[in-house]
Amino acid sequence: MKKVVANRHVILVFRLILAAFFLTSSYGKLVDIERYSVDAVYNFGILPMALARPFGLVMPFIELLCGLGLLFGVLTRLSALGIALMSLSFFIAKAIVLSQGRSIDAVVLGPSLIR
Repeated sequence: MKKVVANRHVILVFRLILAAFFLTSSYGKLVDIERYSVDAVYNFGILPMALARPFGLVMPFIELLCGLGLLFGVLTRLSALGIALMSLSFFIAKAIVLSQGRSIDAVVLGPSLIR
């Protein structure tokens, strides 16, 4: 197992897969940043309103930069750290929402989109 994890080809494949996930995620949010990023942050209801909008506007660009860093092998450790911190924050946010008894789908879609 140690040989597989230390293999540079395996690391490259996983790096490219992770880059693809984050590039796809950022592209999906950048298509309509207000609807898919800012509104999603608002609907989670974790950040104060003063921080929710800036966070929602910046997040897709951070995802894009980290994804590009992993894809092209530029600042890969910094990109990996950024992705790890984002993943941790997403996990914590989802855990908070679930602990409050709310549904993740309802949070992401928002109350106005649920019928």
